[in-house]
Amino acid sequence: MKKILLITTLLLTLVGCASASIEAPSNNELFSINGKVYTEADVFNSMHLSTGALQVVRLEAQSVLLNTLVEEDSNFQTQLDEMLAEVKESIGDNFDIFLKENGFETEAQYVDEILKDSVKLNILLAQVMSDDYEALKVKRPREVRIVELDADKAEAALAAAKSGTSLEDVAEEFGRTAATNRGNITLVSELSTLDTGPLNVLLNATEVGLFEEIIPASTGSVKYLVEVVNLDADAIKDAAIEVFAQDQTLSNQYLSELFIKHEFKLYDQSLKDRFKENYPDYIK
Repeated sequence: MKKILLITTLLLTLVGCASASIEAPSNNELFSINGKVYTEADVFNSMHLSTGALQVVRLEAQSVLLNTLVEEDSNFQTQLDEMLAEVKESIGDNFDIFLKENGFETEAQYVDEILKDSVKLNILLAQVMSDDYEALKVKRPREVRIVELDADKAEAALAAAKSGTSLEDVAEEFGRTAATNRGNITLVSELSTLDTGPLNVLLNATEVGLFEEIIPASTGSVKYLVEVVNLDADAIKDAAIEVFAQDQTLSNQYLSELFIKHEFKLYDQSLKDRFKENYPDYIK
């Protein structure tokens, strides 16, 4: 089965040919059930058009693209070291167990097979989004501070903020337990998943400073205290791109454009047709 999967991953290229078809390398018997014998060709034909196979093809093509467009220079190495450190810090003492449970014999194998492509993807997305930042600015990125509050503490929190207490200190004293937003500087845009009540206020703000009213959530009883820190999209470009690169829809949009630009094609016509059904923006 592993052999078939590996064959499937080789059905792609960034330069290809027109109509063609790929067949299993042999018709050897694989297994039988109730007297019915199934061959390698039987399994191959069902697997190479499966959803899982399509995902493998896309990811392998993406890896080819990343290795072509992103150099393993000093910047790459710095980001790779930082990502590995973050993973280790997140997992803690169970890192070796994590490696074994996920099929990696060594840390180096994990770095080569997983982290390198992750870092290259971050670098590539940052590059293309930076080049296209004028278009991305229409999503109204801005730096803000947000404090999530229970209704019974909202007015006291607002009074403290108006008296000059920082929103981080306000959140410490009045904020909801385990709230995501606790007065630290964060970036919001039209892509944010923040409740639409405070998000609309922040996106429509034209001046920096504390919003001097409590903002109710669009649904539920949560209240919000908000402050606009920076409205200059150019000044926060790096921070905005870092956030935009984490948005799955936006990332897929830019990746699909890169697939087309670099002439991604498939050898197998049936696979190509199936791929276009699932990833229509990735292939012509």
